Amino acid sequence: MVQESMTQVCSKQVWMPSEGENLATYYDKFATHYEEYVSARGMQSNRVVADMMHRYWPRSAAEPQHLMPAKVLDVGCGTGFVGKLLLTDELLWAGSDARDLSTFSGFDISKDMLKKASSVYQGPLLVHDVDKAPWPVTDHWADLSICNGVFIYLQNAEILEEFIRTTAPGGHCILMFRHDASAEWAAKREDIERSGRWRLVEKTPDADNFPVLTNSGLAPTMFNVFCYQV
Repeated sequence: MVQESMTQVCSKQVWMPSEGENLATYYDKFATHYEEYVSARGMQSNRVVADMMHRYWPRSAAEPQHLMPAKVLDVGCGTGFVGKLLLTDELLWAGSDARDLSTFSGFDISKDMLKKASSVYQGPLLVHDVDKAPWPVTDHWADLSICNGVFIYLQNAEILEEFIRTTAPGGHCILMFRHDASAEWAAKREDIERSGRWRLVEKTPDADNFPVLTNSGLAPTMFNVFCYQV
């Protein structure tokens, strides 16, 4: 593949290794400054996913405002940036012990990203390529499964089947998809929904993930976040 210029890469907002460098090594180097880097570019999707996690967090049937302990699976978790936004929201957790009793776990292709995530997530963190099934997660483990900013790097839309396998019945999958993702992802999402294995409960409006870069003259990076109940 011919290596793209930096301008071409940045206009797509896909940070990829140079020719001859694999993705894991690239993100190992990126780990030390990833959060600062994407924040400086105005990343929006991490907050949108965190807010949706709050809306679909398991609650007591008798007291809908009462948060229950949950198992959270962050797929392609990187540094745990999304979870950090949720876990550090003191107003959300006020008067509840659910944060302390919940388990946040994840996996990622980058070992150094996971080292950063270990300061946020206390559950198991494993090195694994999201594109490769099966994931290192037991069946029906997660109450909430999340995936932000990952699908644009993947090749295998069939991997969505792993969300069905690893999410508990009644649990929710919160997934961010960019508009420039392959049409195969939308087709697979719809196929799973038609089969009755999950149902769409929320889709956010179109939004630009990196407005700071858009304001500087680059093309917008549009996305939606989908919530499916298994």
